[in-house]
Amino acid sequence: MKVKLNLFIFFNALILLASCNGQTSVKLNKQAKAQNILKGDTVPVIGNNVMVIFQDSRNDYWFGSWEAGVYKYDGQTIVNYNIEHGLLDNRVDEIKEDEFGNIYFSSANAISEISKFNGKTFTTLKAIPSENWKLNSGDIWFKSSYEDTGKVYRYDSSTLFELQLPHPPHLTNPFAVYSIYRDKEDNI
Repeated sequence: MKVKLNLFIFFNALILLASCNGQTSVKLNKQAKAQNILKGDTVPVIGNNVMVIFQDSRNDYWFGSWEAGVYKYDGQTIVNYNIEHGLLDNRVDEIKEDEFGNIYFSSANAISEISKFNGKTFTTLKAIPSENWKLNSGDIWFKSSYEDTGKVYRYDSSTLFELQLPHPPHLTNPFAVYSIYRDKEDNI
């Protein structure tokens, strides 16, 4: 009888220890994954000077501001991302999304770069000067907000192209682009 009692206690202790260890390792895995995801600053309200509003494919709203970066509202929480979190500039003039759910932010900077947010981190896309004027269905087009440069940008999921608009003779005012939209039929 004593052997049965010892075996009973041993197996119960083994089950208890094994089940707790499993919970601990799952908890540690969740914590490790959470550390890889960028967390902005949770704020009670959206700041002043909102310049652009965008609704993404997950029904989150993004508010680009003049000087405080971008705010994301998921229906419950407002999170602010700015240069401290990896955003290229605290001024956000344009917000777009690609077919994979990545969010892009352009701003008025002279260095021809755009921020890309994949849901975890920000990366900076550097434009290369190009004459590659194509119209592919998956491309994303951005305006240049920096002064009157007469430039637009085309991103094809791998390269950000800087494209110069033509400069017709005898015109004192160069062309400028104020917005670029794509319709349901892929027209720009």
